[in-house]
Amino acid sequence: MAQMTSFVRDRIDFERSMERFRSMFLLKCRLPDQVFHPVPETFLFFEFDRLFAPEGWKTVRHLSKISEDQAVNLAVVEPDPDYFSGHFGYFGLLHLSVDLDWDAAAQVFESAPPDSPADALIYNTRVIALCSDTPNWGMWCERQLGIGVIGIQRHDGEALLATPGLLGFFTLEDALVDLVALNFAGQVTPPHIISRLRQNYGR
Repeated sequence: MAQMTSFVRDRIDFERSMERFRSMFLLKCRLPDQVFHPVPETFLFFEFDRLFAPEGWKTVRHLSKISEDQAVNLAVVEPDPDYFSGHFGYFGLLHLSVDLDWDAAAQVFESAPPDSPADALIYNTRVIALCSDTPNWGMWCERQLGIGVIGIQRHDGEALLATPGLLGFFTLEDALVDLVALNFAGQVTPPHIISRLRQNYGR
């Protein structure tokens, strides 16, 4: 399969793709509230910035291989995907071939309009969602809390944890201490955030 990827430019393609995201995520919600719909069987947590690293892309490819997906969809949820369309002529939504190697994927993540390098995906994204064409898994990532969440519908999370070279996964309790707390004064996570994350993602 050719190593191809593309930003979505067509409005009809954009709306069709966003329906796929709406079938898996509550796009108006934010962590610590539940953002997955339906709620997956398993949650795994990782550091937000590692999504745009070799192990992040390797994890996406691994999940896609398990689900027998040929492509993965990435949407910039915040800022609104229409922001990119109005300014640069394409939406904040990508169809990514899972055949892309890391060098090619990194080029996509770092690409930006010639006169606005700060608008590259790796920089100008506060909330990102990824999903495949199958409903087996999805990723939700928020820069403000410094975490990403993988929701897995039909796969053994323990097997994913044991696969070498993927993202460094955290349990929810470890993520609260080692990732989320870093984003607050004194590295103390507000109690209501801890409570809501435990309520919605504790297993």
